[in-house]
This record gives sequence, structure tokens and C-alpha cells, in this order.
Amino acid sequence: KTDPPVRAAWADKPDAELTIEEKYLQAQKLDLAMNRKKAREGYEKVLADDPGYGPALRALAILDTEAARYDDAFERLQKAVRRDPGDGLAWYFLGVNRLRTHDPKEALGYARQASLCSGVRALALDLAGRAHMVLGEKQAAVEAFQKATNLNPKDGIARDHLLVALYAAGDTASAFKRSQEAVGRCPTELTPRAILA
Repeated sequence: KTDPPVRAAWADKPDAELTIEEKYLQAQKLDLAMNRKKAREGYEKVLADDPGYGPALRALAILDTEAARYDDAFERLQKAVRRDPGDGLAWYFLGVNRLRTHDPKEALGYARQASLCSGVRALALDLAGRAHMVLGEKQAAVEAFQKATNLNPKDGIARDHLLVALYAAGDTASAFKRSQEAVGRCPTELTPRAILA
């Protein structure tokens, strides 16, 4: 038998008594519940108290990225990494924003910076691979995607990116072999099935 989760101590506090971190956690809870409007308001309250609070800057920038507000996201993320240069997710999303605004060279630089941070190396390498693909550097993309999948073999998106890069680089034998293995593990995998078709 499992006991239900304990309600957070801050959940019953009035807003005026919440710490910055508790306000952030409250906004994050709304974000996880997909209530983007209320989450945005919550993160903005945090930033009203501490304009440089990195986790709120990053979270708000991710919401900006989802809404295609890339300039706003970029500005917030730059603030976040100035405050905490070890914020790998902020570096990663700087790269994502640059890739989405058609600046793959800058995206690659941010991916490299993110890869130096703890906990996001596989994500960063996948981003680097995508930037290399946009730049037409197919072999470099293959190498980045291989490293990403070696670090996180369960990342299906990175595995799919690797298959496409192998195929694009002309290594169809490897792309077919890996696709057959993937379909053998999970017959509904779309990208491997498309490569085999």
C-alpha cells in the first residue's frame, strides 16, 4: 500500500508569504498541468521579485519558444546563462531558438556550450547534429547523433535523427541495418519503417 503524496507546505501559504522558490514551484506546477497562461503569470511574479532568477527565466523562455516568441526567449535565456553559466538547459534552448530562427552556426555554438554542462550532453549532441544537418555537414551530423544515442540509447528521437543522417550521408547499408533492428524491437517505429519502405 502506498500513501498519497504529502501536500507541499507552501501550498497553503498566502501569496505574500511565499518565497521566490515557492512561487517558482507554484508556477511550475501550473506549467506541468499545461495551464500555460497561469504558469506564465506565475513565472512573471517570480521575476518581479528577482529579475535574474534563472529557473524562472528559463521556464518562461521555454514558454516563449513554444509560442514562437524567439526574441523574448533569447533575451531571457541570455540573462539566465549570465547568472548561471552552468545552466545546460538554458544553453540548449538558446541553440534551439537559433536553429528555429535559421542560424545553425550559432545554434551549433550553443549546443557545444550546453554539452559541457551536467545532465544535458545527449540533448546538446542531438541539437548539434540537427545544426550540422541544416549546414549540410552530414558526416558531422552522423557523428553527433551517434554520440547522443550512445549517451542515451532510449532517446527515440535521437535514434531517428541518426537514421535520417546515415541515409542522407549515403550510408544506406547502416541506415537499413539499424532500421531493421528498430522495427524488430518495435514494429510501429515510423522513421525506421519509412527508411525500409
